[in-house]
Amino acid sequence: MGQALRPPRRDLHRYLAFRVDAQVADDLVSEAFLIGWERRDTFDPERASLKAWVFGMGPAATPAC
Repeated sequence: MGQALRPPRRDLHRYLAFRVDAQVADDLVSEAFLIGWERRDTFDPERASLKAWVFGMGPAATPAC
């Protein structure tokens, strides 16, 4: 799954960096992926793509956005 996470990570970072500065986006992406790791058993590829699931972690990591 590591290789599969590179594009969603990049896209999430790009999305967040547009709203906050790049260093804050780095932290938020890390937090989102930590949340994703903790909730990894909830990922269901029949319900959503990996990218959509990763982006779903973004709001949990970005209370200020």
